Amino acid sequence: MVELDVRDSKIFDVICDNARVPFTDIAKATKISKDSVKSRIDSLVKKNFILSFTPVIDYNKIGYKMFHAFIKLNTSLDQEELFLKNAISNGNVVAVTKVIGGCDYELQVLARDVIDEYRILDKLFTSFKKGITDLRVLTIINYYKYTMNIKKSSKRSFSKNVIKNKPFKVDSKDLAILKELFDNCRESLVSISEKVDLSPELVRYRIKSLINSGVIKSFHARINKNFLGLTTYLFLLDIEGEINNKDLQFFNSTSNIYHSRNTLGNWNLNIGFCAGNNNELFDTIYKIRKNFGDRLNRFDLLVPLHRYKFSPIPDGLIL
Repeated sequence: MVELDVRDSKIFDVICDNARVPFTDIAKATKISKDSVKSRIDSLVKKNFILSFTPVIDYNKIGYKMFHAFIKLNTSLDQEELFLKNAISNGNVVAVTKVIGGCDYELQVLARDVIDEYRILDKLFTSFKKGITDLRVLTIINYYKYTMNIKKSSKRSFSKNVIKNKPFKVDSKDLAILKELFDNCRESLVSISEKVDLSPELVRYRIKSLINSGVIKSFHARINKNFLGLTTYLFLLDIEGEINNKDLQFFNSTSNIYHSRNTLGNWNLNIGFCAGNNNELFDTIYKIRKNFGDRLNRFDLLVPLHRYKFSPIPDGLIL
């Protein structure tokens, strides 16, 4: 467990949901010297408290949709390992996570549309169809909240409106820049420019265009929540009616909820939250159920155990 002192906490509060902010601005906001800020951030990365500095992107803007496949297996360990190997190596799979609850694995898959998604999953599962006892697929429609600051109520939220599917034309250079930003979105313009063979000015312009077009929604410092003594939970809900302003206020005021997403499929709301013990877990579930009341038809609770793959710009993403 990592203990953050007052200065580390101040620095993290600045960068958690604004990860590209310059060291100079962090120093001004925290009243800590620039050199000390840099040293402390490097230390948090070395301790593995900060896992990465990464953007959140809207795949709809580049002509793709994000699908979450929840899979229940009933097969031998050898077959499960082969399934895992195939999922990790698949060029359209963004993330592979081992979970416990109503299923065994969650796969995040990028596809052009539902037909493309079924083609990808069918190819992936061809050798394991008899071993898959349950498969449920969700399509991400919109984010209501996404934050890495799990200590405070969030002021950062996204529109509750369904994403307008207005694609932004990205080329190979934009994709190369996005890959560099996913590796480390705090990387300097000069460093990125050397890797993508563009001038720093052009890199700056393209990043600004990706932000203004809505392709890049935000930049975050991804943290290892286990290092704070927290367990991550995924709460999948089927609710009646639309998300309203009261719901949005609830998401943003509940500090241990770090994401809430509108989905299509077996569940239409996906909430990620953290808890330090069983009392916090039960209290959070109670608050969520109380907020939705009779609108809540059913829910499932999953616990992510281990992420085997996280590749936000996978090899199969074709422009």
